[in-house]
Amino acid sequence: MIEEKATKREIGDLFVRRSQKHNASFYFAVFYVLYMVFFFYYSKAIGKDNKNYILRNMTVFINLIVALILLFYLLNRKIALCKKEKRSLYLFLSVVLISYLINFSGLEKLLGLIIIVLSLKVFKQSVLTKKEFNFLFLLFLLGVIIVLLNGQFRNTNNPDKFNTNTCGLLVSMVFFISLTFFARNKSVIWILICLICVLFQVLFDSRAAMIGCILFPFFTITLRADKRIFRYKTVAFWLFVLSIMGVAFAYIYAVPLYDWLGNSEIKILGKNLFTGRQTIWKFAFESIRDNFWFGRGSYVNEEKIQEGYYEAIMQMHNQPLGVLASFGFLPFLTFYTIFASFAADKKRFGGNIAVKGLPSIFLITMTIMSYFEVYFFAQYTWLPILITYCLIYNGSLVKRKTYDNRIHTDLQQKKHLK
Repeated sequence: MIEEKATKREIGDLFVRRSQKHNASFYFAVFYVLYMVFFFYYSKAIGKDNKNYILRNMTVFINLIVALILLFYLLNRKIALCKKEKRSLYLFLSVVLISYLINFSGLEKLLGLIIIVLSLKVFKQSVLTKKEFNFLFLLFLLGVIIVLLNGQFRNTNNPDKFNTNTCGLLVSMVFFISLTFFARNKSVIWILICLICVLFQVLFDSRAAMIGCILFPFFTITLRADKRIFRYKTVAFWLFVLSIMGVAFAYIYAVPLYDWLGNSEIKILGKNLFTGRQTIWKFAFESIRDNFWFGRGSYVNEEKIQEGYYEAIMQMHNQPLGVLASFGFLPFLTFYTIFASFAADKKRFGGNIAVKGLPSIFLITMTIMSYFEVYFFAQYTWLPILITYCLIYNGSLVKRKTYDNRIHTDLQQKKHLK
């Protein structure tokens, strides 16, 4: 009987907010779009060597405020976090704080990880109305166009300009959203947008983004993610395993095979697949051996610059490895555990009954894409990822009539079992 009441309360919480003007998901998502555009212009205007402390650390202050607001919001909602989730969240916050206090470095990256896991939870607390949904998509599309028109479409060593990987990521986000909308509405316009995105991917020649544009429809079709609802344990298990596989992938390529492959070229789309990543990963694993538990913050491979390497040697180009090398094993373990848990999230809206499998496929695709890039350490990548997740999540919601019927059936089954 207690389970039945709790489930009905969750159903009510899902739709009772219709009388309110807007909800938290909408406010945060709109802010993320505006913040994304602001950050691109801010990064180009401020430059890397700006000596003004306030201007140079403005985004750190903004991230800190956003993280605190997200945390306050979740802790003050009655059904937002269960006791187990709160304990996991407190443990994660504790170990990343210890890592920062040991290294006094990497605060902006840590805040990005915190915002990501908290945002995943917030976006599931209330759904968008149709008007909010359409407004957010158009605003995001406009933001992407503005960034692309003012971005840099070729690879460059200039840190104040944006390379093709960033542009490719933004286009891939539009591709994922459009494919989700097509699965929902079967409109030709979404297929046209997908084709335009693919053409831009060829122009940008971004390999990681192209891999995502292949994997997302492949998983969607083969797993029937647009029609199925995945189990909580299945989603959480694969997200966590794939994150560990990201580290294993880098290790196998950079350590056992390094002497054999060396700087050999493996070309895809006319470009070397790794472009020196194996050297970065090899040095990173050497650093991990000496700083296993709490990492080195933003100082990973810093000593290699004095040996003549470019500053890019400090960029991991592998997100799981980046978390492990920068913050250590304990933050890595707690982050990907809570990331997998919050992404799967079996407790909101009567379980996974209300949501199709596309949001899970999106996060699985992003995890695999992150084997070659670092997406969770900079605003210009994790902001569009969070916005895309919000749109895909809301675009995958089952219609209310179907949802209510399935909930009723679920409750009847629980009664029968008792």
